[in-house]
Amino acid sequence: MGLSSLKKINKCLKFMYRKASFLDFRCRKMLCQALLQSHFDYACNIWYRSLDKQHVKKFQCAQNKIIRYIYGYEARHHLLFSDFCKLNLLDVKSRVDYLSINTMFKIFHESAPHYLVQSVNFNVTTHNTRMGSKTFVIPQVKSQGLKSFVYNGIKLWNGLPSEIKDIDDKDKFKLKCKSLLLNRMKRSAESDYVI
Repeated sequence: MGLSSLKKINKCLKFMYRKASFLDFRCRKMLCQALLQSHFDYACNIWYRSLDKQHVKKFQCAQNKIIRYIYGYEARHHLLFSDFCKLNLLDVKSRVDYLSINTMFKIFHESAPHYLVQSVNFNVTTHNTRMGSKTFVIPQVKSQGLKSFVYNGIKLWNGLPSEIKDIDDKDKFKLKCKSLLLNRMKRSAESDYVI
């Protein structure tokens, strides 16, 4: 699924480059969000973590091409964290983590589909612990299980600061999570997302 999405992204982007002279910054940004972002997001909790390093890099390169297209940069222009920040855009890995965390929020508040809520166990504590009571039990898994949504989603949720997990409003929660992930991106500005 992921590799077919990559082909669709590149094909659509080639077409949009041919029409770039007719579009301003705002239109290019809107078109990329409407036509391309869904290919990154669709079922990414299932396929993204199963990709090898080479294909992970290809997805990040595709996103970088989109950002260069939106800004009107040359093909070899080096991207910085500020380029992502101005678009309020997370790199591909952080975006997958963001979507996973938001699904875990729905699971925690039991607004997710029933089969997802049933797939996790709450960590019930009778006293205050370092992790707090708003955590899930991390499942014991083998090699393939390490790539699963349940395992990674729980690890991401449990790793959130307690002040974020305490937020009950979905929109406020999403804003805080995005801010947290953007700050992590800023601290790792030498990462692959700036290639």
